[in-house]
Amino acid sequence: ALQSVRTKDMGETGQVLTSLLVELKSNGSEEKKGFFGKLFGSAEKNFERMKTQYTTTEANIDRIVKLLEEHEEQLLKDIVQLDRLYDKNKLYFKEVSMYIEAGKLALEKAKTVTLPEREAEARETGSVEDAQAAQDYADMITRFEKKIYDLELSRTVCLQSAPEIRMVQNSDTIMSEKIRSTIVHVIPMWKTQMVLALNNYHTQ
Repeated sequence: ALQSVRTKDMGETGQVLTSLLVELKSNGSEEKKGFFGKLFGSAEKNFERMKTQYTTTEANIDRIVKLLEEHEEQLLKDIVQLDRLYDKNKLYFKEVSMYIEAGKLALEKAKTVTLPEREAEARETGSVEDAQAAQDYADMITRFEKKIYDLELSRTVCLQSAPEIRMVQNSDTIMSEKIRSTIVHVIPMWKTQMVLALNNYHTQ
């Protein structure tokens, strides 16, 4: 029944089917930019709408299923990629934490042991070179403190990224499950309802 009827002959149901397919196709394509992009993009959409109206209903449903499957495939790829990103983020968090702790230990030793020793040596010798070396070492400690602070900022960003990654991944999972449910359960029911709608339309 669906194979023999064109979408344009199905009244309101056909219009819904046409709109859905055109929107799915336009959302799946790359975004066009600029005036001419919008102009020709609109013309292309209108042409797609006209073409879709003159395609059999069954073919349209099959195309929708194909587009949904393509979206589902992309989402599943994204989920796997986000899993890898989460693991990398976790590993980076551990590594950064380790560097911060090592840096703090080195910084403590530099401040409490090495720097006082160099300053004492400079006072003892009265040498300009020793005094400058002690000052250079103190400046280096300041720069090293800044490096540790930068690492701590990186760790904070890393910590905040983990739930964000999982949130996006969860959204992708829910959407892919909805698409799968649509393909397996909704589309067959939709086909049945369309056949019934078509028969009612003919009766009217």
